Amino acid sequence: MLREWRADDLLALRSFGVRTLKQTHSFFRLCRKLENDALEFPDLKAVLAEFLLPAQLHVLGRRYGLNRTDAMAARDCETLQQIASGHRLTRERVRQTAAAGIARLRRRLPGICLGPLLGTGAACLTARGGAASAREVAESPDAALFAPYNPPGALLLVADVLPGRIGFMNGLFTLAPSATLSTIEQRARAGLAAAGGPVDLNPLSDHVGAPLLSELVPDRTAVLPRILTHMKDVLATRDGRYLLDDHADRLAADLLASRPVEPLHFEAITGLLNNCLDERSALSPTQVLMRLSRSEMFERVDRGRYRIRGSTTLVPPEP
Repeated sequence: MLREWRADDLLALRSFGVRTLKQTHSFFRLCRKLENDALEFPDLKAVLAEFLLPAQLHVLGRRYGLNRTDAMAARDCETLQQIASGHRLTRERVRQTAAAGIARLRRRLPGICLGPLLGTGAACLTARGGAASAREVAESPDAALFAPYNPPGALLLVADVLPGRIGFMNGLFTLAPSATLSTIEQRARAGLAAAGGPVDLNPLSDHVGAPLLSELVPDRTAVLPRILTHMKDVLATRDGRYLLDDHADRLAADLLASRPVEPLHFEAITGLLNNCLDERSALSPTQVLMRLSRSEMFERVDRGRYRIRGSTTLVPPEP
């Protein structure tokens, strides 16, 4: 019936203004394409251009880094203030524009059009055992569907628009939804905190709870280590154990206790730790010095040199 009404008749309706008229005509245009089997989107850019206002596309593009050339994904590639400053807008206005864009894409028709792209991302994760880093997503053969945008950033946007199927945490995409990822992180942190030092994967996996991942990913024993190494402040050792960053001093104390000579300069202690840690978890000398200086396990005995508290070992003479 609305199709048969003239624009003047529609505008005469209560609370029916010019903006609503434009939205109605846009909806009719999409309906005609559906009726004629002409509603085809070769890639994500075509979908976003069809359903988003230019301002919404611009803000979401900068927030998700859609036009970046490096393989990375984040929800805040540019801050609200950075975007606002270039356009003489307030941060709140930018936030509202981004929220309106997400809400627009969550409507039924845009959601249906974005569904195949989400399915492509899920297939990429399934092929990799249930999880993939941003770089792996960018190198996937199906990444062309997200062109010309940055594939990891584009997949994150689609996953946020259609939540519940793909989760994201610190650069890692998984088939575990965000709520499940949060539960895994809470339980893993609790287990690591209780241990107070390096923990093997099996007891930590039992602490997290196998059912959380078993129903979602093909191989939980392969996915859980990837989730752990992407958790902030969690360190991985070369022998497959994990510990909280705050407990690095305990690992350092164990390493020093096994040596016949102590104390050591903090840079030497850094070397001992990094020889034990996975490359991704390597610590800088500054980070180690901060942990040594605030740890109850160590005491400073000389300029930059530390030993286990209470130790009576003499400082070796300078060469």
